[in-house]
Amino acid sequence: MFLPDSIMWLLISKSKLCAKIGGLSEREFQMKYQQTQALLQAIAAELRSLRLWTDAQPSVAALASQAPFCCDTMPLEQWLQFVLLPRMQALIDARAVLPAQISICPIAEQAFAPLGSEAWPLINRIADLDELLSGRREQSIVRI
Repeated sequence: MFLPDSIMWLLISKSKLCAKIGGLSEREFQMKYQQTQALLQAIAAELRSLRLWTDAQPSVAALASQAPFCCDTMPLEQWLQFVLLPRMQALIDARAVLPAQISICPIAEQAFAPLGSEAWPLINRIADLDELLSGRREQSIVRI
């Protein structure tokens, strides 16, 4: 894809500015994007492995929920698939600042408890994402 020089300069400048805002070097900033991308792909793979991935898109009303994790309109696996993963991917694609405060693991442990140890890999990838972005890991199940 061809981008005019002025747009390329803007994208590079935005990336460098975001790195400075986040207190990271340009290299660290790029590594965080790559690590986040890998975790998003791993979460999607785990959802598929557990057969929690669906082709049925939630309704516009369900996606418009103001409740945390859209917990009043959809199960957590749908929120992960249709809200978290696309929004995080959009941030990565735009080279925007990634969230620094994220804590999904506690609700994931609760939501996926009925699946038992089969859900541990998914919960661990979610905990990995929490830890990468916020520097905290709030996980009570076995870390694998």
